[in-house]
Amino acid sequence: GTSTYGNLTTLAESRFTPDVIYAGTDDGNLQVTMDSGNTWENVADRIPGLPERTYVSRVTPSAHAEGRIYATFDGHRNGDYSAYVYVSENYGKDWSRIDDGLPHGWSVNVITEHHRAPNLLFVGNEIGVYFSIDRGESWTQLKNNLPVVPVDDIAIHPRENDLILGTHGR
Repeated sequence: GTSTYGNLTTLAESRFTPDVIYAGTDDGNLQVTMDSGNTWENVADRIPGLPERTYVSRVTPSAHAEGRIYATFDGHRNGDYSAYVYVSENYGKDWSRIDDGLPHGWSVNVITEHHRAPNLLFVGNEIGVYFSIDRGESWTQLKNNLPVVPVDDIAIHPRENDLILGTHGR
C-alpha cells in the first residue's frame, strides 16, 4: 500500500553552495538546512496564506540570486484546488505569494526559473503551462498548440534553451 504522510516530495540544492538544501513533504513541511543537513528548520509556518499540511509540489532554488527560493504547493488532497506559488529572497525566512493571474481551481505542480533570464518563470498545473516575464507579478498561458494536459515537470535545456515538459496523459 501507499503511506498516507511522511514522504519527501521535492528536494533541491542551492546552486551557490552545496550546504544549503531544501526539502518539501507531502504533509506540508518545507525544511531548510544551511549546514549540509546537520540541522534542519521547518519554514512552512512562515508562508502567508498557505493552509496547514498542504503538499509541497516543488522547491526550486534560483540560479540568479543566492537565498532566493521558489515553492509551489498542491492542496487538492484536502479539497483545495487553489494555486499556491511563493518566493523567498532570504532562504525561506520570509515569503511572498506570486500566483496572481494564475487560474483559480487548478493546483500547481512545478515551477522553473529560466537559467539565463532571471525574470522568466514557468509553472505547470493541471491544465498546461503559464509563464511570467516579471518574476511572478503576472502570468500568461503558454498555448502554441499545447493541448489541455497536466504538466508535472518543466526543464529548460541548458545548451539548446528548449522548454521541456513532462506531462501526464499525452
